[in-house]
Amino acid sequence: MLQRIFGSKKVQEKEPIEGTNQRPAIDLDQAPSFEIDDTHLVNVAPGFVYLKKALSEEQQSWLVQYALTTCGPNEKEPQKSFWKPRRRKGDWFEELQLNLGFVGRGRVYDALDNFRRSDKVKHFASSLVKMARSHDDTLPDMTPTHMILLYYATCEGMVWHADDDENDGDNNHPIVSISLGMYGFAYKAEILILSKFVGNTGVFGYELDGKVVNVELESGDVLIWGGPSRMLRHCVKEVHQNTAPSYLPPGCENVRLCYTIRDTPTMLGREKEFQLRY
Repeated sequence: MLQRIFGSKKVQEKEPIEGTNQRPAIDLDQAPSFEIDDTHLVNVAPGFVYLKKALSEEQQSWLVQYALTTCGPNEKEPQKSFWKPRRRKGDWFEELQLNLGFVGRGRVYDALDNFRRSDKVKHFASSLVKMARSHDDTLPDMTPTHMILLYYATCEGMVWHADDDENDGDNNHPIVSISLGMYGFAYKAEILILSKFVGNTGVFGYELDGKVVNVELESGDVLIWGGPSRMLRHCVKEVHQNTAPSYLPPGCENVRLCYTIRDTPTMLGREKEFQLRY
Protein backbone atom coordinates (compact mmCIF):
# COMPACT_ATOMS: atom_id res chain seq x y z
CA MET A 1 0.00 0.00 0.00
CA LEU A 2 1.33 3.41 -0.97
CA GLN A 3 1.46 6.46 1.27
CA ARG A 4 1.08 9.54 -0.88
CA ILE A 5 2.14 12.48 1.28
CA PHE A 6 1.04 16.11 0.92
CA GLY A 7 2.54 18.10 3.76
CA SER A 8 1.09 16.54 6.90
CA LYS A 9 -1.70 14.81 4.99
CA LYS A 10 -1.40 11.18 3.95
CA VAL A 11 -3.55 9.31 1.48
CA GLN A 12 -3.39 5.52 1.30
CA GLU A 13 -3.52 4.16 -2.21
CA LYS A 14 -1.81 1.71 -4.52
CA GLU A 15 0.69 2.85 -7.12
CA PRO A 16 1.09 0.78 -10.30
CA ILE A 17 4.45 -0.76 -10.99
CA GLU A 18 6.66 1.60 -12.99
CA GLY A 19 6.32 0.97 -16.70
CA THR A 20 2.65 0.00 -16.58
CA ASN A 21 -0.17 2.18 -17.83
CA GLN A 22 -3.63 1.72 -16.37
CA ARG A 23 -5.15 4.77 -18.08
CA PRO A 24 -7.32 4.53 -21.17
CA ALA A 25 -5.48 4.97 -24.43
CA ILE A 26 -5.32 8.60 -25.55
CA ASP A 27 -2.93 9.10 -28.44
CA LEU A 28 -0.88 12.17 -27.53
CA ASP A 29 0.39 12.33 -31.10
CA GLN A 30 -3.19 12.90 -32.27
CA ALA A 31 -4.16 16.17 -30.60
CA PRO A 32 -7.81 17.23 -30.90
CA SER A 33 -8.99 20.17 -32.98
CA PHE A 34 -7.73 23.54 -31.77
CA GLU A 35 -11.07 25.24 -32.38
CA ILE A 36 -12.00 27.34 -29.34
CA ASP A 37 -15.49 28.34 -28.22
CA ASP A 38 -15.57 32.12 -27.61
CA THR A 39 -19.36 32.28 -27.11
CA HIS A 40 -18.95 33.22 -23.46
CA LEU A 41 -15.84 35.43 -23.80
CA VAL A 42 -15.68 38.35 -21.38
CA ASN A 43 -13.23 41.24 -21.83
CA VAL A 44 -12.79 41.97 -18.11
CA ALA A 45 -10.39 44.91 -18.59
CA PRO A 46 -7.87 46.08 -21.20
CA GLY A 47 -5.44 43.19 -21.54
CA PHE A 48 -7.58 40.79 -19.51
CA VAL A 49 -9.85 38.24 -21.22
CA TYR A 50 -11.95 35.47 -19.62
CA LEU A 51 -13.11 32.58 -21.81
CA LYS A 52 -15.83 30.59 -20.07
CA LYS A 53 -16.35 27.00 -21.29
CA ALA A 54 -13.67 27.52 -23.93
CA LEU A 55 -12.33 23.95 -24.09
CA SER A 56 -14.20 20.89 -25.26
CA GLU A 57 -14.29 17.63 -23.30
CA GLU A 58 -11.90 16.11 -25.87
CA GLN A 59 -9.43 18.99 -25.53
CA GLN A 60 -9.56 18.83 -21.74
CA SER A 61 -9.02 15.06 -21.72
CA TRP A 62 -6.01 15.33 -24.04
CA LEU A 63 -4.43 18.05 -21.90
CA VAL A 64 -4.96 16.02 -18.71
CA GLN A 65 -3.43 12.91 -20.25
CA TYR A 66 -0.55 14.97 -21.62
CA ALA A 67 0.29 16.44 -18.20
CA LEU A 68 -0.04 13.18 -16.27
CA THR A 69 2.04 11.27 -18.82
CA THR A 70 4.69 13.93 -19.42
CA CYS A 71 5.23 14.67 -15.71
CA GLY A 72 4.66 11.23 -14.26
CA PRO A 73 7.19 9.48 -11.97
CA ASN A 74 10.67 9.78 -13.49
CA GLU A 75 13.56 8.39 -11.45
CA LYS A 76 16.22 9.23 -14.03
CA GLU A 77 15.16 12.85 -14.60
CA PRO A 78 13.19 13.89 -11.49
CA GLN A 79 13.18 17.56 -12.54
CA LYS A 80 10.71 16.49 -15.24
CA SER A 81 8.29 14.94 -12.76
CA PHE A 82 5.67 16.18 -10.29
CA TRP A 83 7.07 13.60 -7.88
CA LYS A 84 10.25 13.41 -5.85
CA PRO A 85 12.50 10.37 -6.38
CA ARG A 86 11.01 7.63 -4.25
CA ARG A 87 12.05 4.32 -2.75
CA ARG A 88 10.95 0.92 -3.99
CA LYS A 89 9.88 -1.99 -1.83
CA GLY A 90 9.70 -5.07 -3.97
CA ASP A 91 7.30 -4.42 -6.81
CA TRP A 92 5.71 -1.36 -5.18
CA PHE A 93 6.79 2.17 -4.49
CA GLU A 94 7.08 2.54 -0.73
CA GLU A 95 6.62 6.29 -0.78
CA LEU A 96 5.45 8.83 -3.35
CA GLN A 97 5.66 12.52 -2.55
CA LEU A 98 4.96 15.61 -4.62
CA ASN A 99 8.06 17.75 -5.12
CA LEU A 100 6.27 20.65 -3.37
CA GLY A 101 4.55 18.33 -0.94
CA PHE A 102 4.69 20.85 1.91
CA VAL A 103 2.08 22.90 0.03
CA GLY A 104 0.33 19.95 -1.63
CA ARG A 105 1.64 20.66 -5.14
CA GLY A 106 3.94 19.26 -7.79
CA ARG A 107 5.84 21.55 -10.20
CA VAL A 108 7.71 21.09 -13.48
CA TYR A 109 9.37 23.96 -15.39
CA ASP A 110 11.28 23.83 -18.67
CA ALA A 111 11.62 25.24 -22.16
CA LEU A 112 8.70 24.08 -24.29
CA ASP A 113 11.05 22.47 -26.78
CA ASN A 114 12.14 20.07 -24.02
CA PHE A 115 8.57 18.75 -23.61
CA ARG A 116 7.19 16.04 -25.87
CA ARG A 117 4.86 17.18 -28.65
CA SER A 118 5.60 20.79 -27.79
CA ASP A 119 4.45 21.77 -31.28
CA LYS A 120 0.86 20.94 -30.34
CA VAL A 121 1.01 22.81 -27.02
CA LYS A 122 2.55 25.87 -28.73
CA HIS A 123 -0.11 25.85 -31.43
CA PHE A 124 -2.90 25.52 -28.89
CA ALA A 125 -1.56 28.43 -26.79
CA SER A 126 -1.03 30.60 -29.86
CA SER A 127 -4.57 29.87 -31.06
CA LEU A 128 -6.01 31.01 -27.72
CA VAL A 129 -3.97 34.21 -27.72
CA LYS A 130 -4.99 34.92 -31.32
CA MET A 131 -8.65 34.61 -30.36
CA ALA A 132 -8.21 36.84 -27.30
CA ARG A 133 -6.43 39.48 -29.39
CA SER A 134 -9.35 39.51 -31.85
CA HIS A 135 -11.49 40.80 -28.95
CA ASP A 136 -8.88 42.99 -27.23
CA ASP A 137 -6.43 45.02 -29.32
CA THR A 138 -4.39 46.01 -26.24
CA LEU A 139 -3.00 42.47 -26.04
CA PRO A 140 0.37 41.98 -27.73
CA ASP A 141 1.24 38.85 -29.66
CA MET A 142 3.33 36.07 -28.15
CA THR A 143 5.68 33.25 -29.17
CA PRO A 144 5.46 30.47 -26.55
CA THR A 145 8.91 29.49 -25.22
CA HIS A 146 8.46 28.07 -21.68
CA MET A 147 5.92 26.13 -19.65
CA ILE A 148 5.22 25.42 -15.98
CA LEU A 149 2.95 22.50 -15.11
CA LEU A 150 1.41 22.46 -11.63
CA TYR A 151 -0.38 19.58 -9.89
CA TYR A 152 -2.70 20.60 -7.01
CA ALA A 153 -3.54 17.64 -4.78
CA THR A 154 -5.36 19.39 -1.94
CA CYS A 155 -7.82 22.25 -1.40
CA GLU A 156 -4.90 24.60 -0.72
CA GLY A 157 -4.45 27.37 -3.27
CA MET A 158 -1.65 29.86 -3.94
CA VAL A 159 -0.97 33.20 -2.25
CA TRP A 160 -1.38 36.62 -3.88
CA HIS A 161 1.39 37.32 -6.37
CA ALA A 162 2.25 38.86 -9.71
CA ASP A 163 4.26 36.95 -12.29
CA ASP A 164 7.27 39.20 -11.80
CA ASP A 165 10.09 36.78 -10.97
CA GLU A 166 13.13 36.68 -13.24
CA ASN A 167 11.97 33.54 -15.05
CA ASP A 168 8.54 35.14 -15.66
CA GLY A 169 10.12 37.30 -18.35
CA ASP A 170 10.84 40.97 -18.95
CA ASN A 171 8.11 41.81 -21.47
CA ASN A 172 4.36 42.44 -21.43
CA HIS A 173 3.50 39.45 -23.62
CA PRO A 174 0.59 37.15 -22.70
CA ILE A 175 0.99 34.29 -20.25
CA VAL A 176 -1.00 31.14 -21.00
CA SER A 177 -2.20 29.14 -18.01
CA ILE A 178 -4.26 25.98 -18.59
CA SER A 179 -6.03 24.46 -15.59
CA LEU A 180 -7.51 20.98 -15.55
CA GLY A 181 -9.41 19.05 -12.90
CA MET A 182 -10.64 20.75 -9.73
CA TYR A 183 -11.43 24.45 -9.88
CA GLY A 184 -10.15 27.55 -8.03
CA PHE A 185 -8.43 30.90 -8.87
CA ALA A 186 -8.15 34.67 -8.08
CA TYR A 187 -6.41 37.72 -9.58
CA LYS A 188 -5.49 41.44 -9.22
CA ALA A 189 -4.89 44.23 -11.81
CA GLU A 190 -2.15 44.76 -14.48
CA ILE A 191 -1.18 41.66 -16.52
CA LEU A 192 -2.15 39.50 -19.50
CA ILE A 193 -2.45 35.89 -18.50
CA LEU A 194 -4.09 33.14 -20.43
CA SER A 195 -5.33 30.57 -17.95
CA LYS A 196 -7.14 27.40 -18.94
CA PHE A 197 -8.94 25.39 -16.28
CA VAL A 198 -9.68 21.73 -16.79
CA GLY A 199 -10.74 19.43 -13.99
CA ASN A 200 -11.85 20.33 -10.46
CA THR A 201 -13.39 23.73 -9.87
CA GLY A 202 -11.57 26.50 -8.03
CA VAL A 203 -11.91 30.12 -7.01
CA PHE A 204 -9.73 32.65 -8.80
CA GLY A 205 -9.38 36.07 -7.20
CA TYR A 206 -8.11 39.23 -8.84
CA GLU A 207 -7.93 42.91 -8.03
CA LEU A 208 -8.87 45.65 -10.49
CA ASP A 209 -8.53 49.28 -9.42
CA GLY A 210 -8.05 48.13 -5.84
CA LYS A 211 -11.21 46.01 -5.79
CA VAL A 212 -10.82 42.27 -5.26
CA VAL A 213 -13.05 40.12 -7.48
CA ASN A 214 -13.54 36.35 -7.16
CA VAL A 215 -14.35 34.08 -10.08
CA GLU A 216 -15.08 30.35 -10.03
CA LEU A 217 -13.25 28.70 -12.89
CA GLU A 218 -14.57 25.33 -13.95
CA SER A 219 -12.85 22.73 -16.02
CA GLY A 220 -12.31 24.08 -19.53
CA ASP A 221 -12.35 27.80 -18.62
CA VAL A 222 -9.56 30.07 -19.87
CA LEU A 223 -8.07 33.32 -18.57
CA ILE A 224 -5.74 35.54 -20.59
CA TRP A 225 -4.00 38.68 -19.36
CA GLY A 226 -1.10 40.81 -20.61
CA GLY A 227 -0.26 44.16 -22.15
CA PRO A 228 -1.67 46.81 -19.78
CA SER A 229 -2.67 44.01 -17.37
CA ARG A 230 0.67 42.15 -17.48
CA MET A 231 1.42 42.76 -13.78
CA LEU A 232 -2.02 41.70 -12.58
CA ARG A 233 -1.89 40.44 -9.00
CA HIS A 234 -3.75 37.17 -8.60
CA CYS A 235 -4.10 34.12 -6.38
CA VAL A 236 -5.70 30.72 -6.20
CA LYS A 237 -7.95 31.29 -3.19
CA GLU A 238 -9.00 27.67 -2.84
CA VAL A 239 -9.52 24.48 -4.81
CA HIS A 240 -12.84 22.70 -4.46
CA GLN A 241 -12.45 18.98 -3.82
CA ASN A 242 -14.35 16.40 -5.89
CA THR A 243 -15.35 18.86 -8.63
CA ALA A 244 -13.39 17.39 -11.55
CA PRO A 245 -15.69 16.29 -14.40
CA SER A 246 -16.21 12.55 -14.73
CA TYR A 247 -15.23 12.59 -18.42
CA LEU A 248 -11.57 13.36 -17.64
CA PRO A 249 -9.04 10.49 -17.77
CA PRO A 250 -8.24 8.48 -14.62
CA GLY A 251 -5.64 10.22 -12.48
CA CYS A 252 -7.50 13.54 -12.37
CA GLU A 253 -10.47 12.52 -10.21
CA ASN A 254 -9.58 14.86 -7.37
CA VAL A 255 -6.72 16.93 -8.79
CA ARG A 256 -6.29 20.34 -10.37
CA LEU A 257 -3.69 20.64 -13.13
CA CYS A 258 -2.50 24.01 -14.35
CA TYR A 259 -0.46 24.83 -17.45
CA THR A 260 1.28 28.21 -17.53
CA ILE A 261 2.84 29.07 -20.89
CA ARG A 262 5.00 32.16 -21.36
CA ASP A 263 6.99 34.06 -23.98
CA THR A 264 10.36 34.43 -22.18
CA PRO A 265 13.20 34.09 -24.75
CA THR A 266 15.77 35.54 -22.31
CA MET A 267 15.36 32.38 -20.19
CA LEU A 268 16.34 29.97 -22.98
CA GLY A 269 19.33 27.97 -21.78
CA ARG A 270 18.83 29.03 -18.14
CA GLU A 271 16.04 26.60 -17.22
CA LYS A 272 18.09 24.60 -14.69
CA GLU A 273 18.46 27.73 -12.53
CA PHE A 274 14.69 27.67 -11.90
CA GLN A 275 13.99 23.94 -11.72
CA LEU A 276 13.64 22.00 -8.46
CA ARG A 277 16.81 20.24 -7.34
CA TYR A 278 17.22 16.98 -5.41
